[in-house]
Amino acid sequence: MTEGQVRAIDFAARRYDYGRGALHARKVADLAVSIFDQLTHLGLLPGCPPAARNVLFAACLAHDVGLSEKA
Repeated sequence: MTEGQVRAIDFAARRYDYGRGALHARKVADLAVSIFDQLTHLGLLPGCPPAARNVLFAACLAHDVGLSEKA
């Protein structure tokens, strides 16, 4: 997943206030990529491409969109 694709998902999620708000979505994303980075550093994600980090980040941003009344 490219940075542009991540921005597109962020834009769509923002339209629905990320489901539970931007702060919650960003905290989930920050924690998830921190865990990803730590596991990668420890060699515990063999074969996992660096682009997977972008997929994880984007998924975290949009994970609660369905809770929005706008959705």
